[in-house]
Amino acid sequence: MIRFPLFFIFPSAIHCCLVVKTVAPPKCECPYLALDKYNTQFHEADQDWYQYRLADVLLLPPKIQVDDCTIIVTCSQEDYLMWVFGGEWNYDLGHQQLNAICHSANQTWLMDYKSGFLRSIEKINAVCWKDMLRNCSCPIHQLKGGLNSTLIFS
Repeated sequence: MIRFPLFFIFPSAIHCCLVVKTVAPPKCECPYLALDKYNTQFHEADQDWYQYRLADVLLLPPKIQVDDCTIIVTCSQEDYLMWVFGGEWNYDLGHQQLNAICHSANQTWLMDYKSGFLRSIEKINAVCWKDMLRNCSCPIHQLKGGLNSTLIFS
């Protein structure tokens, strides 16, 4: 009989046995970077599309919006195209925006790439670029001079 009132007087001893501990999911820390003309050479200098066309390409950093474990990357200029360096693979998104979700268990991005299916990529290093030779309206004349010939824009 005495045990019954003691049960209600000392509830703290009972509550410590009933605690359910949950493990919080890992924090979303997937790597991303907005590249521009100043940091592209440092981060992605070995890329073929950029390495041989330094004078022909204009680069701008994309606009990046991060909310919890999602990211939206867009080019602020309409006539610029988006290029994403994703580790092993690179992606030409054209005029599309990039939508991705951080997979917190392995810290990789799940990117929606044109097909509607999600692709797993290691990082998102994005740059907006514009090909100046393709958009040039001026005629180009090459001077004859052998190997060291130059181009003149008129």
